[in-house]
Amino acid sequence: MCNDLPEDLVARHGNVTIKFNIRDINGIQFIMTISRNIHFGTAEFIKHNKVTTIVTTLRQAIDKCQARGFNVQHILGNGNLNSKGGTQNTWE
Repeated sequence: MCNDLPEDLVARHGNVTIKFNIRDINGIQFIMTISRNIHFGTAEFIKHNKVTTIVTTLRQAIDKCQARGFNVQHILGNGNLNSKGGTQNTWE
């Protein structure tokens, strides 16, 4: 694992925006994130797609970015949350 990043990378791209999407791979759900500009990505397994689980998992992704010196300014999602607190897989 790379923990030491070049100082100029963090200085230039210290504030990041991450995008996330929920993916179903062979019946197993993951939250996939990717940051703009530096393309730092994460994949986290989720047991179910309830809002509380999604928020907790996104917090873990933010913590990983912050541990490397980045400050998450914005989070962009696909907006597929339904009224029952889950998601709709519109990409299938």
